[in-house]
Amino acid sequence: MSQPESPQVPVGGGSGNGAPAADGAASIAALRRISKRREEAQERCELCGVGLPDDHEHLYDVGKRQLACACGACAVITDVRSMKGTYRRVPRRYLALADFEMTDEQWEALAIPVNMAFMTTGSDGGIHCHYPSPAGATESLLTLEGWEELVEQNPILGELEPDVEALLVNRAGEGHEIESSDEHGHEYFLVPIDACFELVGLIRVHWRGFSGGKQAWDRIADFFNGLRMQADVHGGEG
Repeated sequence: MSQPESPQVPVGGGSGNGAPAADGAASIAALRRISKRREEAQERCELCGVGLPDDHEHLYDVGKRQLACACGACAVITDVRSMKGTYRRVPRRYLALADFEMTDEQWEALAIPVNMAFMTTGSDGGIHCHYPSPAGATESLLTLEGWEELVEQNPILGELEPDVEALLVNRAGEGHEIESSDEHGHEYFLVPIDACFELVGLIRVHWRGFSGGKQAWDRIADFFNGLRMQADVHGGEG
């Protein structure tokens, strides 16, 4: 059985039916424009401009509290020079803290409405606690005494890299928001700061109304499922 003929895009000369050769030049120009748009859509290193793969490194501007995409070479150079500049290289350590201790009273003292928060130490000696909200990352109260108490209970917190690693707390499982809540309960992770930015971003994009809506909570569940798969288990039995 003969196959139907496919329409041919003129490339070089005429189209074979008397169309001028200019049509071929126009087609090439269109393909070049499409290729250019694809190249422009690709993320690039914000230091040297080279194109980046999807799984690329990040740098953290401590002064502006902003992330910058970076190639491997620029990330290494920044790591070496980090003591002199404003950028810090974001590590890629993910730990599920199986034996983390935090009482309900310690959590309630933070007065956080969404049962999620992330806490960081600063290179300036400060302690910062934020929770994700539809308006972005919102700061909550965490006293130095409260943090020191947590560190005493959980020495792993003393190993946090200032500015670029965080304690991520997920207590949403104790409510109705996330399915299979009984399986996970309260969860605590040590994560890079860009993971916290990712969580904040998806909540800003998908949150609807007062309670968030099913789509938002499905995305949050996907985020923490991915985190569980990626993280190494720290502490606990075995």
